[in-house]
Amino acid sequence: MKRPSLLEKLCAHYHIAGEYEDIWGKHHPASQNTKRALLTAMGISTENDQAMENALVQVEMNNFGRVLPPVQIVREDVDFIHIEICVPENQGRHRFRWRLIYENYDSRNGEFRIADLKLVAQQAVKGENWQRYLLELAEVPDLGYHSFELYDLDQPETQPATMSLIVVPRTCYQPEAIRNGG
Repeated sequence: MKRPSLLEKLCAHYHIAGEYEDIWGKHHPASQNTKRALLTAMGISTENDQAMENALVQVEMNNFGRVLPPVQIVREDVDFIHIEICVPENQGRHRFRWRLIYENYDSRNGEFRIADLKLVAQQAVKGENWQRYLLELAEVPDLGYHSFELYDLDQPETQPATMSLIVVPRTCYQPEAIRNGG
């Protein structure tokens, strides 16, 4: 199996598809120039291997070096919300409280010990080992813009980690002219 190139790795991190299928079922691979242009438009340097390696290191640090992502989008028809939580390895036994604040300002909350969650990844970031865990919330809020907060109960002096949680419809609006195969 061929190892992915630096360009392919960057595209994967930024969710740039390497190919697509058109409305007639015809397969189209994305060109190297298109991939580079999309990354460049996102502010990612692709001028040489060293620039792409630096960008890859930076995106990996950003993915692991923060407790919560800045935003998460979920469809209304899912049964659970899976929230990825990254913590330094030395906080792996800490207790946390979460709070979900709905768009209408109602809220719900809960507590957990990070070690009780499923460990899904690990990575060194600036010489410190970080671990990514998966928190599962069984209730999906209504459509809208909500907030999720995470408090480290064993380090109460730290600011809570926050994330926007956006719940979207299963599909977008379709005008009658294109519904049902139109």
